[in-house]
Amino acid sequence: AQKLEICRAVNEPLLKAIGFFSSSEDFFVKAVRCMGSLSLSDDCIVLMVESGATRLTVFGMKEHAERPEHVASAIELISNFGAIEDDELDEQMTAILIEECGLDAILDAMKYYDTSVPILLIAFEALYNIGNDGDAADKLVELGVVQQAFTTIQNFDYERKLVAQVMKFLSVLTYNEAAVEVIGSEHL
Repeated sequence: AQKLEICRAVNEPLLKAIGFFSSSEDFFVKAVRCMGSLSLSDDCIVLMVESGATRLTVFGMKEHAERPEHVASAIELISNFGAIEDDELDEQMTAILIEECGLDAILDAMKYYDTSVPILLIAFEALYNIGNDGDAADKLVELGVVQQAFTTIQNFDYERKLVAQVMKFLSVLTYNEAAVEVIGSEHL
């Protein structure tokens, strides 16, 4: 309850400040980390996501695409937004994440940092949190992320933590029929 009150008090001014100062590297990463600490509460996630936090985070990711630590913090925040416990709210928040290009931003970061194990670890964790939603799973399959997951395993078979995270991500897709077909047909 206390975290929600804090979130209510800082959400609007923080999001406005991100809009104004997103080009400031120091401010952006601190603001994202602040939202990240608040995003451990479902009520705060709903408040932030419905207020446009995903859109602003994606914008900041693009502004700071050359800074892996900033991109990583932004992916972690989007991951938290996709990890809401309530199934109905999860569906609503995931729809907003997709609409505001949160999923696309993660995939773009994965392509840009395709040799960065730390970024890939965080990104596949985010995809795991988001991929439990049927619409998100459909979009991930459509965008070829299953194939990308298998390629990551092949390219980084010596990185046990990364392989485990990719497998965890693929496991959540087994709830989606289209994903199961692609996973089953991959490498046959």
